[in-house]
Amino acid sequence: MCNIKKIPAIIMAGLAMIIVFSATNLSAKEIPAEVLAKIASFTNVEMSPDGNYIASLRPVKGRKYLVIESIDPDIKKTTSVFNPAEATVGSYMWLNDDRLAVSVYYNRTHRGAAYREWRLLAVGKDGKNIINLAKGNGGRAAQATLWNIKSILPNDADNILVQVRELENALRRKNDVIAASVYKVNVNSGKRKKVARGQKNINDWYADIDGNVRLGYGIVGTSMKVVMRGKGGGGWKTMARFDSVTGTIEYDVEGFSPDENIIYVGSAVGGAHYAFYKYDLAKQAFGEQLFGKENIPVTGIKFDRYTGKIDGYYYTEHEQKTHYVNKRLRSIQRFLDKQFPDTNNSIESYNRDKTRFIIKVSGPQFAGELMFFDIKTKQMMVISELFGGIDLNDLSDMVPVSYKARDGLEIPSYLSLPLDREAKNLPTIILPHGGPIARDVRGFDQWVQFLTSRGYAVLQMNYRGSSGYGRKFRDLGIQQWGRAMQDDITDGTRWMVEKGYSDPDKICIMGASYGGYSALNGIAREPDLYKCAISFAGIGDMRLFIREENKFLGFETSMKYIKNQNHSLTDISPAHNIDKIKAPVLLMHGTLDVRVPFKQGPIFYKKMKKAGKDIKFIKLEGENHFLELEKSKLVFLKEVDKFLKKHLN
Repeated sequence: MCNIKKIPAIIMAGLAMIIVFSATNLSAKEIPAEVLAKIASFTNVEMSPDGNYIASLRPVKGRKYLVIESIDPDIKKTTSVFNPAEATVGSYMWLNDDRLAVSVYYNRTHRGAAYREWRLLAVGKDGKNIINLAKGNGGRAAQATLWNIKSILPNDADNILVQVRELENALRRKNDVIAASVYKVNVNSGKRKKVARGQKNINDWYADIDGNVRLGYGIVGTSMKVVMRGKGGGGWKTMARFDSVTGTIEYDVEGFSPDENIIYVGSAVGGAHYAFYKYDLAKQAFGEQLFGKENIPVTGIKFDRYTGKIDGYYYTEHEQKTHYVNKRLRSIQRFLDKQFPDTNNSIESYNRDKTRFIIKVSGPQFAGELMFFDIKTKQMMVISELFGGIDLNDLSDMVPVSYKARDGLEIPSYLSLPLDREAKNLPTIILPHGGPIARDVRGFDQWVQFLTSRGYAVLQMNYRGSSGYGRKFRDLGIQQWGRAMQDDITDGTRWMVEKGYSDPDKICIMGASYGGYSALNGIAREPDLYKCAISFAGIGDMRLFIREENKFLGFETSMKYIKNQNHSLTDISPAHNIDKIKAPVLLMHGTLDVRVPFKQGPIFYKKMKKAGKDIKFIKLEGENHFLELEKSKLVFLKEVDKFLKKHLN
């Protein structure tokens, strides 16, 4: 299944030129929905520690399956497909050269509500010898995901550390509590031994590179605490307490250093930009700054999972990038950026000794290729295009822009324009992202390219409350759902008109999840601004969303984060403001949505119909919150196409 093609070094520069110049032709045509509804040929690629195999999610019969295949050209080609009956693969990681941990989920329903039942399995690279890695009281399978793995114990190929929530002492006494314990588990047999006993109100444990459980996070309601201890064990010491929504923690623990008194933390200490530091536990003081970029908050540390050393630091400017401190990785990244200067180039995965790499090259105007690079042979080979059948001449750029909100806050955004039309008085799609604690980045976007190839301008804004711009910007979204966050979207729409990009009579607002909510809320708050709205998996009734203890944050956290004392939930619920809506609505929702329950769709649809409003509702059977099935993607794009042609053209 893995069709590898060698690229001679002499034509690498030529390939780079193709990527740069092929999208400068302004003769574009509509990209078929059938092409843009496809699942990428490879996603979430993970290389085995020995560098001979890769595991990835690949399209099989219109959905994603875990495929494990040999990548070494000198090894006999083998491929195994892993997808347990009735289950869906969520994530996975290599545990050693021969076995992987795989988290899978089963779609369940209870009293009409969909939920996921998770299992953590180990499987051989041949797809065989499947065992359960997480068991609770009585040896029963426990709810667990990849997140429950606390250490792969790099010096012990047969065992890992797994966290399991269980009833302490397995006795149902009045004072017993469900707590998180940590076990050493054999990846071949499933045999286990408890190495860290659960404690009341500690929900999550972390281990250092040697397998010592040394850090714990606890939460009761929205009150959180951090506890730590030394390498040799001993008593636990509370390092910090804070409110998870409204409070400020001095630092976020990122990992452990070789010195047991030094940990790696992220912090905006002293009001500076967020950066990574060494922190001295004995002195309780910040030490050397490890990495930070002015006005560009860093997002994570990339550790070598086999040594515990820092390989690099993640940050997002307009694309997601990594600043490597490992010399070999830094050299490869520089080579890639020199060869392909107009794309975003990333090292997706590599083997234990950093001699074999999976490379991804992509960008707004280049749908992407996956490559295999071997330092020893000095060969780079194309594994696959990520999306076939796309003419690069038809792809639009995604240009960084910004505008000021009504209170003066700068709102970073991305503007995509159709190639073959003058950038003036265009029919426009306002496309706010979901989350809302998320952000849009510059890159290949199937929805955006579908829209621009049909002549629509697209504006994507990272409204207040978005992640990726620092804690202060993110916290501006607290208690501003449907209020200041919505105003940012409205102000972006008016900016498009003021700049002359948009025809004020041909603007539609469209989104998924929180973006879908913003679309519905937008036409209720600004009935004369938008000519139509498209919502996938959007929240229509905020009161219902809170009442059902939404799956985003939990009930108490949701109330603190969403509800503003000056406004009722009714005020920010589109379903309770239908009398203000004038624009026609296209509404779609998946029946297996566990984030925003499916019932939100029919409830909003019935209220709109009862009020005599223009709405079309499409139920997507077997679809989840993330629109993952090819058949659902195709229905979505075709319905969007028809709806927009009817209301904007």
